[in-house]
Amino acid sequence: MSTRVTALSIIDASADDIRRRIFEGILEQRSVQTEAEVSGRYEVARPTAKAAIERLVVEGLLGRGLHKSARVKVLGPGDVRDIYTARTIVESEVVRRLAITSSVPNRALEGNELIKARIGEPQRQSLTPIRISIRPW
Repeated sequence: MSTRVTALSIIDASADDIRRRIFEGILEQRSVQTEAEVSGRYEVARPTAKAAIERLVVEGLLGRGLHKSARVKVLGPGDVRDIYTARTIVESEVVRRLAITSSVPNRALEGNELIKARIGEPQRQSLTPIRISIRPW
């Protein structure tokens, strides 16, 4: 069995960790993410911190006005509907393709076992990395 390895840039790694912190609720809605703060947290240069922040602004996880610090966006009902509409389309196609081949990806089986092992843990957000990691796409 082969394992896929992905090289991350410092920008990618910083943006990934900020994204994780948002998804896990560590960074609250409307919390400010300055270049200086991100630079200090990850011990990277300010331009690197700025690039990581801009990546998340483009993704829609952070918002930034002209000459303003970036803030964690607040998702409204319309945003949540859009997310679930997109998920429904993508996940339905994945299920359709898996049904055609009558297969279940090993990552999905492993992820389900990890989720079962964590049932009852006090912090539900601890499941976020597992749910993300078992996506077959």
